[in-house]
This record gives sequence, C-alpha cells and structure tokens, in this order.
Amino acid sequence: MTNATPALGNLDEWRFIDTLVRDVDPERALKIPKGSGLYLRGWALLPEPPQPAAGVIVSIGNAYSFETIYGKARPDIATFYGGRNLSACGFSAVQKLAALAVGAHEFVVAALDANGDRYELTRQPFEIVPSSELLAGKTRASGGNIHVSIDGVATLRDKQAYDGKTLRARIGDVVYVRGWAIDTGARAGLGGVLGVFDDAEYVLGVHGLPRDDAAAALNMPRARRCGFTLRMPTQRMRPGSHTVDVAVVAADGTSYLTHRVANLELTS
Repeated sequence: MTNATPALGNLDEWRFIDTLVRDVDPERALKIPKGSGLYLRGWALLPEPPQPAAGVIVSIGNAYSFETIYGKARPDIATFYGGRNLSACGFSAVQKLAALAVGAHEFVVAALDANGDRYELTRQPFEIVPSSELLAGKTRASGGNIHVSIDGVATLRDKQAYDGKTLRARIGDVVYVRGWAIDTGARAGLGGVLGVFDDAEYVLGVHGLPRDDAAAALNMPRARRCGFTLRMPTQRMRPGSHTVDVAVVAADGTSYLTHRVANLELTS
C-alpha cells in the first residue's frame, strides 16, 4: 500500500547509463536507448516522526521493481534532524533496464516501513527508444574516409569461438571485439564505436584507447587514441544465425561507417 504521506528525503543524483556507467543522456532529453541502465543515490526517512526506513525500492510500472542499497551513513541528515540514530539513511543503486520495452515509462522511488507500506519520495518519467537512436542524426560515411581494423573476435567464455568467419556461441555469452579505427580524412582517431547485432541492436563500446602501432602504420601520430573494445551481451537473442558489425563514428561525430565483423551462430 502507498501511504498518502510522502517520505522525507531527496534523490541527490541520478542518470541513465551504459554498461560502463557512462551517462547516455547528458542533455536530459529523457529518451533512453534500449539496453541502458539507471544509477541513483540519495537519502530517505519515514515521516512522523523521522525514522530510518526498512528499505528503499524503485518501481517502474506494476511489474518491474528493484531494491536499492539502503543504510549508508549520512551524518549531515542526522545533524539536521537532531538524531544520531537517523544517520543510516543513504541509498544507492545501479540497475540494468534491458527488460523494459520501447515506449513511455516512469520510475518511482519509495521508502518502505516494516509492514511493506510505501512512502513515495519522487517519480520521474522517461522514454525507452530503439538502440539505433544512438546513431540518430548521423550520416553514413564513404568507405574511403575511415579505416577499420579488427584485431580479435571471441566470447568471454571461449577465446577460440571464432574461426575467421563464423563466431559460435551460446545464448548468454558475451561477444568481445577488439580493434582500431582511424578517420583518415581528419587524420584522427574515431569519435565513437558501437557494436551492432543484425543491423538492429546497438551496444556502446569503449573508444579512444591508445594504439601507437596503428597510428604509426598509417603515419598519423595524432590518431594514436584510435583503439576500441566492445562487449556485446546475447542473453536476449534467439538461437540461429545473426550478424555482428561495428559502427565507427567519424572524428567530428557527424557520420559513421558500418564494418562487418563476423557471422554469429547462436545455440541455446
């Protein structure tokens, strides 16, 4: 049951994140690529009189909820309310939102009492959009402007899963891709990288890794931070044949090139 009286507290910080805890919505457009996660932290007390909660939960709709880590020391709150026993009221959470469907949602943060009754702290609407929106507004670059090289393809479970053409994996494996890319027109490293399943599911990768060898090979020393890695989870995919590509963003961020990495054969 939700109590009409709100909780005491505050959501001090929150953001939608990728798998590396990077902010995927720095402009607060509240349109979040599918597969993102949520980070939040704050403090909460039950009201009348102020007292520590039994816990703090986050719910999204009627079918999805998760607990935060509650009980972190907040001596500033104890000082404000004049009760030393009120210090253990901080909370935080990092939660994947991959199970949420594309469309409008709202997360609600609430404190719980010993009976499981809820005292709402805050709520925030947002929208899940297709992961392809990570490339929204960017045009496809011509093949001659970006040089892409793939150094390694594997799964985290099996380093020998790739035979040079086909990657064989089980559902739940994480596909790992390592390589480098240089924007030859700008003589600079890439502006971003994404892994792509079946031209439909996009996963943010890590770019800007130093690769002096690659920069030297093309005689472009300013492009040394051209390395990238990708970790692409498969747990939500179906058995069968798939494709694995990388989408490499040009140095100025306005265009991208898609490069085929491997065919993927998934078994259950």
